[in-house]
Amino acid sequence: MVVTARYLGPAGKGILSLSALLVGIAFLFADVGLTKSLTYHVSKGEMDEPTALAVSAYGAALLGGAVIAVALLLEPWLRQVLFEGMSHRVYTVSLASLPGAVFIQFWITVKTARRRFAVAAAFQFGQSVLALGVAVAVLAVIGGDIETLVTGNTVVVLSLATGVLVVSIVRQGFTARTPGSLILRILKYGVAAYGGSLSNYALLRVDMLVLNAVFGNAAVGQYSVAVSMTESLWHIDNAMGRAVMPDVVSSKQTDAATLVAASGRMMVLVGGSLAIGIFLAAPWLVQWLFGPAFVESVAALRVLLPGAICLSVARLVLQYHQGNLGRPGQASLVLAGSAASGLALYLLLVPQFGIVGAASASSIVYAATLIVALVMFRREADISPWRVVVPCREDVERLLQLAKALLRAGGRHT
Repeated sequence: MVVTARYLGPAGKGILSLSALLVGIAFLFADVGLTKSLTYHVSKGEMDEPTALAVSAYGAALLGGAVIAVALLLEPWLRQVLFEGMSHRVYTVSLASLPGAVFIQFWITVKTARRRFAVAAAFQFGQSVLALGVAVAVLAVIGGDIETLVTGNTVVVLSLATGVLVVSIVRQGFTARTPGSLILRILKYGVAAYGGSLSNYALLRVDMLVLNAVFGNAAVGQYSVAVSMTESLWHIDNAMGRAVMPDVVSSKQTDAATLVAASGRMMVLVGGSLAIGIFLAAPWLVQWLFGPAFVESVAALRVLLPGAICLSVARLVLQYHQGNLGRPGQASLVLAGSAASGLALYLLLVPQFGIVGAASASSIVYAATLIVALVMFRREADISPWRVVVPCREDVERLLQLAKALLRAGGRHT
C-alpha cells in the first residue's frame, strides 16, 4: 500500500485500486456463496479434504472462466461507465488472475474450517511478502508502470495457485468424482448466503465507483488510502471470525451465542483501541507513510474509523445466524438493506462532499448495520446488545493473558 502510493501517486493509486476492485467484483460473481458454504460444511465434518480440494479446483476453473468470458464481453461498457481511466491491458490482465485468486481463497477457507489456522496464516503472510516484493521490484528497482505491476501480480497469483494445487494433490489426494447430493447441499447453502456476500461487497466498494464517476482516479486514490488504513482493522475481525466460525457452527446455541458475544466485545476492545490510536496519529501517519500528496485522506480516514468498528462487530454477530442457526438468508437480507441504503447515501453525499461524503455515508450505514444485527441477535439468543459491545473486566484479563502467553512463546523461540 505504501510503496504503490508513493511511486504511483493519487491517480495511479486510483487505477490500481480500481484494478483490485475489478478482481474483487469478478471474484464475487465467481464465488456464488461457495466460500461460506465450504466453511459451513467442512466445519460440520460433511466434507473431507480431498473432496473439498476437488470442489475448490473445479469451482475456481469453471466459475472463474465463465466470469472472465462475460467480463470480456462487457469490457467496452464497463471501462467506460465503471472503470473509467483503466487501460485495456490492465483490465484484461487483472481478470486473468481470477481463477487463481478464487482457488486460493477456497483453499484458505478449507484450512481455517478444519482449524488449521497456522497453515492458513503462514500462507497468507507469504503471499503478502510476495506482493510486496513484486511492488518493490517493479516500481522501485526496474521503474515499471502500473501495467507491469498488474502483470507481475497476476503471474504471482496464478503461480501460487498452481503450486498449492499440485502440492495438495500429492499430500492429501483428490476426489475426482464428488457426490451429486453433496454438491446440491453445498449449492443450496451457498446460494442462500450469496446475497449477503454480494451485498457486503457492494456495501464496501460502491463508494469507489461513485467517486470515480464523479471526481476521477485521483479522488479514488486519495480515498483508497483512507479505506486501506481503516480496513487494516478488519484483519482482526476476519481472523476472529475464521477462528470462531467452526465452533459457532458445531456448538449448542447457548454456547455459540456466548462465543459470538465475547468475540464482539473483544473486537470493540482491541479494534477500538487501535482505531483511537490511528485517529490521533492520522495526520502524521498519512504524511509519513504516503507523502504530502495524500494529506486529503486524513479527514476521510477519521470519519471511517468508528463505522469500521461497527461493521466488524456486526459481521461477527451475523455469524450466529449464518453458522449456528444455519440461516444465511437472514444475514443476506440485513446486508442487502445496508447496501441499498449505502448507495442512496453515496449518491447524495459524494457529489457534494467528495471523499469525506463517501466516508460519512459508509460510517452511517455501518452503524445502522450493527444496530439491526444486535436487534436480531437479541431476539434469537436473548443476549443484551450491551453484552456484545461493552467489554468487561474478564475480557481485559483474557487479553492480558493472551499477550503474556504470546510473549512467553516468543521468548522460548528466541
